Parts: sequence; structure tokens; C-alpha cells
Amino acid sequence: MLNKMRHRFVAKIIAQDARLKGFIARRVANKGDIEDVYQDTLTKILASQSEIRDDKPLSYAFKVAQNTITDRYKARRVDVTEIDDNLADDGPILEDQIAFKHKWDVFLAALKTLPELKREVFIRRRVQGQTRTEIAKALGISVKSVEKHMASALVKVTLYMDQAGFGDNDE
Repeated sequence: MLNKMRHRFVAKIIAQDARLKGFIARRVANKGDIEDVYQDTLTKILASQSEIRDDKPLSYAFKVAQNTITDRYKARRVDVTEIDDNLADDGPILEDQIAFKHKWDVFLAALKTLPELKREVFIRRRVQGQTRTEIAKALGISVKSVEKHMASALVKVTLYMDQAGFGDNDE
């Protein structure tokens, strides 16, 4: 019975696949990932053990798709703290890499000082390129709150970078 309900639920989502794929397309950088995220979303919904509400299948699919995209982003993150040994030499390139790595480490430390919600808003806006409206919907807060968190995060990160010696004049 539950399995049949879940399949009917997914069928309702598939009937509106253009909307779901459009939602995904606006959130992924690589357009080749659209179909993969779409399939992963449907698979997660089918495999889910949680109770589903049959009245808003597309809304539920949007949430699952957003989480799928976030999971993919986290899995693909490149560890920029490692310098490629093949590029290392005694020239200015190595010095630039070391300077960049140090500045990146300070930036990451600045992000870690932010409260979780401010950090999430900052990353979604500046790293993932989401709009304020998309962030507000995903986090369940108002657009005005997104703007306030973003402004506050920018101030805190900038102050942290300045105190670490990476102000505008130090580049």
C-alpha cells in the first residue's frame, strides 16, 4: 500500500518534470548534472522511509532536489589547501600559491567564526550563486532576513580579513 502511494506520488512529480528540471537547472553550474540530479531526486523519494503528504508532491521534490544538489556540492568540493607538487618550483608561482593558500586559510577561518545561519546564507549567495529569494525559500526565512545575514556576514568576514592583514591595500 505504502509503496503504491509512493509510486503514485512520484508519478505526479514526473508529470511535471519540466518544472522540476527547470528548478534544478537554475541551481547547478554544470548543465550535464541536471538529469543526474533529477534521477537522484526521484530515487531518493522512492527510497525514503519518511511519510509523504500527497497534496504537494512538487514542493517535496524541490526540497529533495535542493538537498541532492547540496550533497553533490559538498562531495565535489576540492581541497584547495593542497598545492600541486607538479607546479611547485622556486619561482614566483610557488610564492603566489603559498600566499593564496594563506589567504584562503584565513578566509576559511573567518567563515568558521560566523554563526551557522549567516555562514549558510553567505555560502549559498557567494559560492553557490543562489538568489536572495532562492535562499529565503530554501532556509525558510524572509528575503529581508537573507539580506541582513548577508550584510552582517560580509562585515564580519571583511573585518576578520583586515585584522589578519588582508585588507584592500594588502593585495
